Amino acid sequence: MIRTTLIAALISLSASTALAQDHTLPTHQAGSALVFAGLQTRMLYAAVSDRTFDIDFTKRVSERLKEALSEAKSNIDRGSSLLPEAKMKHEDAYLKLREAVVQAERQLASFNTILERETASMLSDDEEVGEEAPVTDWDKIRLASAFLHADVASAQAKHAALTKTVRLAPLRAVRRATGERPE
Repeated sequence: MIRTTLIAALISLSASTALAQDHTLPTHQAGSALVFAGLQTRMLYAAVSDRTFDIDFTKRVSERLKEALSEAKSNIDRGSSLLPEAKMKHEDAYLKLREAVVQAERQLASFNTILERETASMLSDDEEVGEEAPVTDWDKIRLASAFLHADVASAQAKHAALTKTVRLAPLRAVRRATGERPE
């Protein structure tokens, strides 16, 4: 009877240990979201620098970028909340990283505002004959995009510094697939 109880206690203990959450995966996920955001800022800059401007494509890229930054921010919050007691001294690094992501979100909102304002004349068909269409300030749009890229790059650098400070274990390499493909 005692042996059965002991075995049941050990099994429940190992199950709760297996279900314990760690800060590692959310922090890595935040990093991957920031890498994706960095690539999206490059796409955004290319879109506003292209000879043939596609407003729909640019808006879709902007939306994906917004989602990536939001995902990074939520994973930073989750990773910070799951820090073990021994690593609580590094919570400031998580807060600085979160602030960098918030700054990138603010710059994205600014970029979207500038984009809407500068391209409004391209979308309207109600121009009167003889009236000169407003000129789109492409340099202003490209500059806002460049600042957005700089903010995302700053967040990526803060994430890289955080992983070194917290001594975040690298993700396991995916093993080579051998044998038959499972179905």
